[in-house]
Amino acid sequence: MISPAETDFIRENAYLPEQFPDYAAVVSGGEPFLAGEFVFYLSPGRLIFVGFPLRGRYEEKNMARTLEAAVRKERPGRVTLIAPTIPPRLGEGGSQDTYYRLDLKGFQVPGKVQNMIRRASRELQVAKGRALTAEHLGLISDFSATRALEEGTRTILARIPEYLSASPGAWVFSARTGGGELAGFDIAEFGPSRYAFYLFNFRSRRAAVPGTSDLLLAEIIRMAKEGEKEAVNLGLRISPGVAFFKEKWGGRPFLEHRSATYRPGGPSILEGLLAKL
Repeated sequence: MISPAETDFIRENAYLPEQFPDYAAVVSGGEPFLAGEFVFYLSPGRLIFVGFPLRGRYEEKNMARTLEAAVRKERPGRVTLIAPTIPPRLGEGGSQDTYYRLDLKGFQVPGKVQNMIRRASRELQVAKGRALTAEHLGLISDFSATRALEEGTRTILARIPEYLSASPGAWVFSARTGGGELAGFDIAEFGPSRYAFYLFNFRSRRAAVPGTSDLLLAEIIRMAKEGEKEAVNLGLRISPGVAFFKEKWGGRPFLEHRSATYRPGGPSILEGLLAKL
């Protein structure tokens, strides 16, 4: 359980979506806890540990020590760790990716992106709200049906309506044609003090308008600047195409993301780290 003081501490320092319980507790299905500088989520039989410190410099030994203390206390059957590095005992399995960040201080929309925004704005109007219509849910279903997604990703997508209902900082940005058809929408989180999180982007295949995603991201950035955020966390690289979109906006890699899932037991993670010295 997170206390009010801990909630304030997380809100002030969170820079990743996974650190922010308003989002991550819902999509993970776990109850949030704070262990020193680290957030973790506990559900029956499973512990998800976010190995990125809320403050200070990342040190793998400190992360591993805190993780092992949480495992000893909670005794989960399965642990999922996300962190900048994965201790050697956990092997090289799991995913590898990179977070992108867009700094807002002095930010100006790049010229080529401005052209795409102007192109899209001739056909689309953007409105923000907090509810999903049947059209929104249809685009999510279409996204899921046309891609090879991991089961965990499908679970997150299924819990989007629940997340929007639970988080006061979550907003939906919808782009519609002059006839009212939904061309695409984004979901972003503005609850943290210093960051906005660019979480989801869905586009219509039927009402495809060039520049839709640019127009939507421009609105997210505008709201983030009005809220005096330092930066927008643009999420993970995911693919070359997604990385190109983020980089053309000025987004840059700022944190490595590694993950591993394991069952506790055997030599400790810390022992494996010490063996490298």
